[in-house]
Order: sequence, then C-alpha cells, then structure tokens
Amino acid sequence: MTSSVTRLSNISPNPATVGTIVSINAMVSPSPFLGETRTVTGVVTFKDGTTILGTAVLAGFELSGLGSISLSTLAAGSHVITAEYGGDVNFDPSVSAPVTLVVNAVVTPPPHDHGHHYGRP
Repeated sequence: MTSSVTRLSNISPNPATVGTIVSINAMVSPSPFLGETRTVTGVVTFKDGTTILGTAVLAGFELSGLGSISLSTLAAGSHVITAEYGGDVNFDPSVSAPVTLVVNAVVTPPPHDHGHHYGRP
C-alpha cells in the first residue's frame, strides 16, 4: 500500500453568511507523488468536527483525486472542517489538517421610524 495525503484545497466563501452556499473541495494525492503511476480513487468524507457534512466520489486529476460538496445548512459560528479519505486498493486512508470555516449570522437592520423627526418639536 502507498500512503496518501488529503488536503482541503478550497472552502469558499470563508467567512460565509447563514444560508449562503459554501463549496468545500479536497484533493487526495499519493505520497510520495514522484514515481507513482496509479490514480487515487475512492470516497472522501467531509466533516464538521465529528458530524458528517457529506461525501464525494473522487474524480481523477493527473494522479490525484478531487472531491467536493456544496451546502447551505451550516449554522452561525465556527466550524472545524476536515476531509477524510477512506483509502482504496492501492492507497492508505488519510485525513486533512482542519480548517476553520466561520459562518456569520444574518444581521437585520432595525426598522426605520419614518414618523419620528429627531430634533423637531
């Protein structure tokens, strides 16, 4: 078996706002890459802490595999996102370093009081 390296290649937008669609992308590569001839295949699982956000089947790109999900269901706050590769017949499982995604609450401005005139009697 050959080792693999999983990394979160993009989380966009970050920071996000509640209800915004966030795209999370991961790349899984052979390690060492040099001299490898096989492409990484299988599934990557995206997590927020221990909560599974979704899974993606890796699409081959050169020798690496790319996977992505999009979601708009994250609550306001900080989310520690990781990507976990489950391995395949040639490559060992691996987990990305965590990346913090910040989701901000939607701020609604206070209603404007059109009937009140400040500074006037």
